[in-house]
Amino acid sequence: MKITRNSIPKQKQSEVQDIKERVTKYIPGKHGLIGIVIPKCDEPTSALDDLYRTLAKIVINQARREAVRKQQLSVDDCLPKEFVIK
Repeated sequence: MKITRNSIPKQKQSEVQDIKERVTKYIPGKHGLIGIVIPKCDEPTSALDDLYRTLAKIVINQARREAVRKQQLSVDDCLPKEFVIK
């Protein structure tokens, strides 16, 4: 579903615009692009740790799916299950 100005209530349009301005990079996802928003430097270290952990899990899961697709491997053969994001 593509989001357009007409599909968003007026009071939310400025909030959506603010989020779009904060996105530093887009990566391809299963159903479209995923916008990456890097926390500001004054954020607590735990927020950055969570960001890095989440990005690592996304990359690992994408690599797992690609390996399964290319080599017809079982998902269990690729990587440990603790890296799976559900």
